[in-house]
Amino acid sequence: MKNIFDSEQFKVDGELFLKNLLAEMEMLGISVSTLKADHLCFRLETAEQYESYKQFLSREGILLTEAMVNGRAIATYRMNEPFRVGNQVIDLLELPSPKVGTEYFKGFEHAEFVLKESFDQFTAKFPQLHFTKSGSKNAIGETSL
Repeated sequence: MKNIFDSEQFKVDGELFLKNLLAEMEMLGISVSTLKADHLCFRLETAEQYESYKQFLSREGILLTEAMVNGRAIATYRMNEPFRVGNQVIDLLELPSPKVGTEYFKGFEHAEFVLKESFDQFTAKFPQLHFTKSGSKNAIGETSL
């Protein structure tokens, strides 16, 4: 079965994912107006899909980097047409290749946000929630919800 990429539907799906995520965050008491979205992540099920999507996305944006992280490739694209929801404008898309032996479902998986305060200060406001700290050691305040 051949992968068919619909760029308009991809953008619609990404914006719907972000809209739903932001609404859920607001319901949890997190003011999204104070956050800056860094990127969206789109997961794929197979290495073949990863290679196809790299080709598709190269027509929709610019490949900024493709690096090996924890034994698998992760590509990052700056999209020609950013995802827009409210005051959030995201032009970066992360495309990780699937890890061998791990099952993934094709679709948008997460967004990462840059905080204006330290990660510890931010998470202390929401002790009932679980946050995952990510990013480089120099990227203080990045979090994935």
